Amino acid sequence: MKLSFKFKPAINHKNLNIIRTLSFHTSKLYNIVNYSINKGKNKPVYSKLDKKFRDNWHCDFLHSHNRQHCLKLLAQNWKSYFRSLNDYKNNPSKYNGMPKPPKYKYLDFNSNEIIFTNYAIRIKNGNILLSLSKKMKSMYKVDNLKFELSDKVQSFINMDSIQQVKIKRESVSNRWYLIVVYNKECKENNGDNVMSIDPGLDNLAAITFKDSNKNYLINGKPLKSKNAYYNKEIARLSSIRMKQVGSKKFKNTNRIKSLRIDRRNYVLNYLHKASRQAIDIALNENVGTIVIGDIKNIKQNSIIKSFVQIPVQRLVNMIEYKAKLEGISFIKIN
Repeated sequence: MKLSFKFKPAINHKNLNIIRTLSFHTSKLYNIVNYSINKGKNKPVYSKLDKKFRDNWHCDFLHSHNRQHCLKLLAQNWKSYFRSLNDYKNNPSKYNGMPKPPKYKYLDFNSNEIIFTNYAIRIKNGNILLSLSKKMKSMYKVDNLKFELSDKVQSFINMDSIQQVKIKRESVSNRWYLIVVYNKECKENNGDNVMSIDPGLDNLAAITFKDSNKNYLINGKPLKSKNAYYNKEIARLSSIRMKQVGSKKFKNTNRIKSLRIDRRNYVLNYLHKASRQAIDIALNENVGTIVIGDIKNIKQNSIIKSFVQIPVQRLVNMIEYKAKLEGISFIKIN
């Protein structure tokens, strides 16, 4: 099973410039090809796109793996768009509106991620080394892009099973992160009980079983309360800033950005612990299958601000992958 581990590496000035240069060229390449597809000049077929655009000058700055995965990602985005569009024509009620084609990348807030495959990745002396193009090596007088891996990071990941490394800038914090994609084997599970999960807000998850009268509730009130605090504080600081500059429009500040990052980290940490708690309960109750109800419209039907900002789907995804790692089947009811 493929998993990913995201962390913020220590980045020196030279590495930061290298990352920015790679981000610029992969984003520009993405936009050029996207424009060509949008205007009907090219079909979103990876092999044809790679053949036509590999000589574009932006590709001189990208390793072949960077270029290939940039085009593969774009081709996949277009295929997903056409698939959704066809489904929309047959089942419009499933959507809030007509699907839109892939958007362009903007360097200041949604630059394209930089992808390295396992052929361009080496681990040496506690460092991860990422291959660069000849142009980049010559420009920055380096052999590769090197990041130190802390003991904590190495403890989470089997270095021999790394499949990809992605470098991605987070729009909220404007920080660069490394996302390591690796393989992990799933365990075997012979449980025969069935566990049902009903997600909510005050009760983040209500858990029942087929073969017993036991039930569990995973408390969501602390998460709801903390989320309300962040909303109130962000609104207060925004109001102060709007009065200072004499504007009626929302104004962002470094403090507000910091609060948003804190809120995101708190929510993700809480959801990870909640999903782990659900899986531990399943293992203790000899569960072989987890069933979760339909949550597609759960946020759309809610008028509660807290519910809108608590990613229920993320919780479901966490429970799903952790269940599969333990050999537990996972079923979503639509």
